Amino acid sequence: MKKSLVFITALLLSLHLFAQTKGYIDKDTKLFNVVSNIRQDHQMFGYAKPNVKSPKLICISVFTKDVKDNKYHCPLGAYYDTSGLPDGDNIYFVMLVNSFAKMKYVSAAKKETIFYIKKSCIDFSM
Repeated sequence: MKKSLVFITALLLSLHLFAQTKGYIDKDTKLFNVVSNIRQDHQMFGYAKPNVKSPKLICISVFTKDVKDNKYHCPLGAYYDTSGLPDGDNIYFVMLVNSFAKMKYVSAAKKETIFYIKKSCIDFSM
């Protein structure tokens, strides 16, 4: 019994320590949101194609070294979370493509840019 309790406690602690903030999608509007949590790391990229070796178009990260001065030179920018997007800009979920989610960045001027984010970075249960 004692060993089981120690194991469960260790497992729960490790899950908490290695938890990563995920983005979520509003089921009605398809709006994509990431809310920063200083206690949970996150680093996600939007790629030009559904392939991690394609160019990075956007970075959403808790790490200042990623966001400050746009370390990865992402054309759509680098942000701590989606609340940091320029006023009027939004990101929408389009569809799943294998292990990626196809997303649409819409600027305030209504310019649309498609990018792909790893499906594992998104919580679809919301």
